[in-house]
Amino acid sequence: MTARRLLGFVHLGAAVVLAFTFVFQIVDLAIGGGLVPNEYFVYFTVNTTMIAIVLLVLTGLSMLRAPRDSVLLTSAALAVVPLAIVTGVVYNLTLRGRPTEAYLGMAWENEVLHVAMPLFLAADWFVLRLFDRGRPALPWSALWIALVFPVLWLVVTFTRGFLTGWYPYPFLEPEAGIAVNAGYIGAISVFVVVVTALGILISRFRAAPIADGSVR
Repeated sequence: MTARRLLGFVHLGAAVVLAFTFVFQIVDLAIGGGLVPNEYFVYFTVNTTMIAIVLLVLTGLSMLRAPRDSVLLTSAALAVVPLAIVTGVVYNLTLRGRPTEAYLGMAWENEVLHVAMPLFLAADWFVLRLFDRGRPALPWSALWIALVFPVLWLVVTFTRGFLTGWYPYPFLEPEAGIAVNAGYIGAISVFVVVVTALGILISRFRAAPIADGSVR
């Protein structure tokens, strides 16, 4: 079995674990009366988890069925890496141990979604996928793809917060102050750009050759 096919099975396995944990958490919260759908599905972690599950399935299938991934799929796969890392950092720095944690379900669920998922996606991109000869080198325009979801999420979250008065994270609340809001958003934006840029550079090592024998 080639490294690419093996990695394909790893991606599909990770997608199953994430999907199971995600569904289990929803059922767990629903049974306990703690599920508020119009709030639960606003959390950055929840959205990132759903995106990660879809992309892990798509990349896993691509690895098993095709010799080379498309640039668009690979760009999207990279885009979820800094998002997952952000969920882990934000959760562990601002939410762990707070009353909000009880709302998010059992401890093991949070460990999978906020620790295991970010660690796996980071290790997958920066270590495991170096052995995948079907991963194409990414253009710098992949940076824009990485910013699409964070920008949309912020627009929707602030619009919803303005209308309802509820924000998923303390540092986004108006009471925290514009300086705190801007500081967190700015720091996260810079982090996403830096990690994505590093991911683009890494993609150019052992990149899949194109038809003319060169590497993009």
